[in-house]
Order: sequence, then C-alpha cells, then structure tokens
Amino acid sequence: MRKFVFQHKKDIPVITEVEIEKLTTMDDPSVAWLKPGEYKARILQPTTFHMKVERKLPDGSRQVTMEPDSWHSHAFYDTLEQAEAYAAKVIREGYEFALRKHQESYTEEEVLHTISSIKVVRLA
Repeated sequence: MRKFVFQHKKDIPVITEVEIEKLTTMDDPSVAWLKPGEYKARILQPTTFHMKVERKLPDGSRQVTMEPDSWHSHAFYDTLEQAEAYAAKVIREGYEFALRKHQESYTEEEVLHTISSIKVVRLA
C-alpha cells in the first residue's frame, strides 16, 4: 500500500512516497491496544527507512541486519496533497515558534519560500 510521509532531513523538508505493510497482532502484540482506525505499519520501500538491528547469536557473536522500521498511522498520509498541507502547517508553526521563543522575526515570503522548497521523493 502506498502512502506519504513528511520529515525534515538536515533542515530540508522532504515528503517521501513509501510502500507500507500494516502490522497485525501476530507481528506486534501492541497493535491490539490501538484505537479503532489506528494502525502500525512497516515501511518496506524505500530502504532508507530501514533501521540497523543487532542481535546476539548463541555462539556469542553479533549479527547486524537492516530491517524495515515500524511507524504509527498518524505519520502516514493517503495523498500527496494531504502530506503537503501537513508539511506547510509544520513549517509555519516552526517559524511562529522561533518568533515566540527566540524573537527571530520572519516574513511571509520566507515561509512561502520554505514551503515551496519541499522536496518530493516518489517511488519508481
């Protein structure tokens, strides 16, 4: 199933299309405690979302593998438009936070420039 996620990578706003697989209670027992409509999912593609997992083997050695990371449903957006709207909201709130906490002034042009610079990465 294809979804979209939003992240800041090195201060660059990025929306990435991802391929996910919803988890069942057999995969992760905590799924049984989620509210109706919520879910957890593994991000299968792109592999940049995989995490390093280290396991200790019976002989005492360690095995390191890359495995899909699991994210909660609130991080996924069905359409690119929904992800863009959320990204714009987060960017605007970031500027407002900087103004409140650090008295860093900004202009509407700066906000719009940052919003327009959102990088969109689509799966092939």
